[in-house]
Amino acid sequence: MSSQVQINNKFVKAISLLCFIFGASQMILLGLLPMISEATNLNITTIIIFYGLSIFHFLLMTRVWGNLFNSLSPVTVYRVGLFGIFFSYGFLLLAFLVSSPIATFGLFIISRIIHASTASSIVPFSQLINIRFHTKSSDGVLNTTMFLNIGRLFGLILGGVFAFNLNMSLVILMVFIIAVSLNGWERAGKGILLCEEDYKEESDEIKDKKVRFKPLFLIPLFFTLISSFYNTGITKAVSSIFEEATKQSATIYWSLTLATLCLVLIQFIIKKYKLLESCIFITFGVVSLIASLYAFSLITSITTLVAFILLFAIAAAIIPVYYMGFIYGQYVTDQKSFVASKISFYQTLGNACGAITAGTVIRLNLDVYIMFIFSILTFFSVYMIVKNSHLKLSKAYVGVSND
Repeated sequence: MSSQVQINNKFVKAISLLCFIFGASQMILLGLLPMISEATNLNITTIIIFYGLSIFHFLLMTRVWGNLFNSLSPVTVYRVGLFGIFFSYGFLLLAFLVSSPIATFGLFIISRIIHASTASSIVPFSQLINIRFHTKSSDGVLNTTMFLNIGRLFGLILGGVFAFNLNMSLVILMVFIIAVSLNGWERAGKGILLCEEDYKEESDEIKDKKVRFKPLFLIPLFFTLISSFYNTGITKAVSSIFEEATKQSATIYWSLTLATLCLVLIQFIIKKYKLLESCIFITFGVVSLIASLYAFSLITSITTLVAFILLFAIAAAIIPVYYMGFIYGQYVTDQKSFVASKISFYQTLGNACGAITAGTVIRLNLDVYIMFIFSILTFFSVYMIVKNSHLKLSKAYVGVSND
C-alpha cells in the first residue's frame, strides 16, 4: 500500500468490522465441523484433515497478499476480503441445504478454498491499516486484536445460544455479513484519500525494502504454537474432569468463551488506561504465561481449569499486542505491508504446528517435557526482544553523538 495514501476513521471502522466478522466466523465454524461430518457421512477425522489442509492454503496465501498490498488499492483489498467471507460462508450454508453427501462435501471444500484465498488478507491488512492510522504501532495492533477477539466472543456466545441448531448461528452470521457489506461498501470508498493520481505497480524502491527473515519473526510462531497447543490439548485436561462426552464438549466450549471474555476485558483496560507501554504490565504478561504453563499441567478440577484460563487470558491479552507492535516498530512505513504478511504467516504456521504438537504430546504422554520446552521458548523470545531493544537504542545513541 503506497505511503501516499491517507486513511481516515471511516475506513478504519470498516476494516475493524470486517475483523469482527472474521473472528466470529472462526468460532462458529469450529462448532459446525461435527455437523459437516454427519452431513457428509465422513469420519470427523477426515473433515479435520481437510480443515487442516485449508489452514496450510491460508498460510501460503498470507505471503501472496503481502506481495500484493503495495500494488492494490486499500479499497480493492477490503472488498476482496469482504466478498471472500460472504461467498465462503454462503457456500457453507448451502452445503447444509443440499441432500447429497457428495454435494455437501464439495461445497464445504469450495467454501474453504474461497475463504483461504481471500480472507487470508483480512488480519494482516487490518494491522497495516491500523498501524498507518494510529501514531503508535502497538495501538494499531491492539485495535485489530480487540475487534478480532470481540468477534470470537460473539461467535462463541452465538454458538452456545444456538447449540441445539448451529445452522441458525450460521444464518445469523450471514445476516451480519450482509449488514457489514451494506454499511462498509460506501464507507470504505470515502475512507481513502489519494495524494497522487492513482496506484502504480510496486516500484523498484519498495521491492528493495522487502523484509528478510529475522529471529524476531519466531516470536509470533512460538506464542501461537503455545496458544494452539492449549486450544487443542485442553480436550485431554477436560477428559480428566468429566467422563461424559457431552459434559466434556460443553466444558471446552464455555472454557473458550470465558477465556475470550477475559481477554477482551483485559485488552479494553489496556486501551482505556494506556498500560501497554508499562514495563511492569508487560512483565506481568510474561509471568502469567510462564505460570499458565505450570497451571495447565495441574488441571484436575473446574477450579484449576478456571485458574489456568485466567492466567493464560492475561498473557494472551498483553503479549501478542506487545511483540507485534515491537516488530512493526523495527521497520519503515513502506516495509510494514511485508511485515504484516510475515507475522500472519508465522502465526498461521504456529497454529497448525500447535495442533500437531498437542496430538503428539497427548498420544505419547509428554506433558512435562513440552511445558519445559515452552518455558525455554518464552525466555528465548524475551531475550530476543531485549537484545533488539538494546541494539536499537545503541544505534540511536551513536547517531545522536555523531551529529
